[in-house]
Amino acid sequence: MSIWLAGASVVSGHDGGTYVGAPWRGVLHTTEGPSITSAVGEFTAHNSWPHLTIDPIAKQAVQHVPLDVAARSLAHPLGTPETNRANCVQIEIVGIATESPTWSSDSLEFIAGWMRMVEEKVPIPRQSGMVFKSYPASAGLANGVRMNAADWAVFSGWCGHQHVPHQDHGDPGDIDIDHLCSPRILGLGSAPSTPGPAAVSRSPRSMDVVLARAAQAPRALSWGGDTWSAAPIQVGDGQVPAGGIVGVAGVARGSDVVDTFWVGADGSLQTAWWTRSAGWSASHLRIGDPAIPATMDGGIAALGRRPGIIDVFFVGLDGRLHTTWWTGPTGWATPTLTLAGTLPVDVTGGVSVVNRTRDILDVFCVGEDGGLYTVQWTANSGWAAAATMIANPLGGVVGSCGCAAVARDHHHVDAVFVGRDAHLYAVRWDETAGWSAHVRIDTGSAMSASTVAGPAMLARKRDVLDVFWLDVTGRLLTTWWTEAHGWSGAAQQLGAPSARMIPTLSPTAIARRSTTIDVFAVDWNYAVNTIGWTASTGWASTFSTLNLTGL
Repeated sequence: MSIWLAGASVVSGHDGGTYVGAPWRGVLHTTEGPSITSAVGEFTAHNSWPHLTIDPIAKQAVQHVPLDVAARSLAHPLGTPETNRANCVQIEIVGIATESPTWSSDSLEFIAGWMRMVEEKVPIPRQSGMVFKSYPASAGLANGVRMNAADWAVFSGWCGHQHVPHQDHGDPGDIDIDHLCSPRILGLGSAPSTPGPAAVSRSPRSMDVVLARAAQAPRALSWGGDTWSAAPIQVGDGQVPAGGIVGVAGVARGSDVVDTFWVGADGSLQTAWWTRSAGWSASHLRIGDPAIPATMDGGIAALGRRPGIIDVFFVGLDGRLHTTWWTGPTGWATPTLTLAGTLPVDVTGGVSVVNRTRDILDVFCVGEDGGLYTVQWTANSGWAAAATMIANPLGGVVGSCGCAAVARDHHHVDAVFVGRDAHLYAVRWDETAGWSAHVRIDTGSAMSASTVAGPAMLARKRDVLDVFWLDVTGRLLTTWWTEAHGWSGAAQQLGAPSARMIPTLSPTAIARRSTTIDVFAVDWNYAVNTIGWTASTGWASTFSTLNLTGL
């Protein structure tokens, strides 16, 4: 069956024939013209059709060739390795290579959205590893970044025309490939599930942290690439319950909008929002059915699976899993749906959600029986009638810890949780084998895990997982998994040896790029601490304390 992408109009072109078999890769081009119409004229004149042409300003997309056959946009000199037919999906972007470094986050989000749709249909990994040079230095056969035949034969991920061997083109210039391949784009990843701070990344150069405590409205701080804002800003005007810290969930639907969610003092589900033009909203909005209050002990999960859709999940005081949602055209839904049939859910437990494709949601919760359950939604079938138990270790799962879940690509989902024996476990799903048996992953830790605070997990690349948790003394620990070696078997303490966080409040972690990690946790002064990792320097040696005082 020919693979055409929903949402793209069709202007048919000539394909390049069948693929010859190679690692899947995507190639980005720039049209060097002002419109899709002018680009189609060039493709027609030179018979150089790509699979897709997209216009990030006009927000239009046109498909010319099905994804299951080759396109024709690359040169293939006689006697050289295959280019177009080497399992290569090609996207022409309306624009000029010299201007691509200055394209707005909104344009990059649009481009990334179409890259994600391609990845859903063919197994191109969300990664690059290539250096994108500015045009015109990126042009020419010997531009310093172009692959040779051997490198091209094994490359899998996203590259530019400037990287393909035996070409002289330099497009798309120095486009922000880190942004386009960011783990945060379209919500693939884990959501905060238990009380603690929420952190989101609107772009690779921005972070927002929100904390809710002690009978006040939540407070937020922002980071803009160099420094954190000097003072916290109040988020809305809805009070949280008195005493302690409650769960907060955050969603970055794009570079210009952040939505945050918490449970109010009366059990109502509340939201406030930030926009680039207006900042944080001065008031909050109650959402969902007021007849179904949320538990204050559990957490909230929120996901922006598309820029115009938000899904929110929570555990109600009735011991059931619930959801409500928002769409751009209609606003917040009036009803609150009950999920997972009649499954009794641990009312102290958290919730996590992932979207491994734009049209599939997997939600995770802990049942009263101590089992870890998941329930799925698909665009074709809606919500499953019942939840599926995916793990039930000896003694069960600690409900108050919930679980952290991540979709590291469209074909794999991983979840980690704390067992009642105070150890950390992982379980994995792939579309061929289904759910695996759970395995213990904190074997390198000399201390038991906290049985109150949940773990955090992220996938900064499709073949790497990083997990963070607190032990019973408040040490922040991390372990990791790679596709090549499996779980590390090590547990590394972050920060100074004497650093201690509150072991009842969950950490949270974000990957702004595939080469950076930022982790946030709350210390005994109720201050949010952060520590960072980069691929070039490793972990910072100490925590930095954020100014979220006045709570």
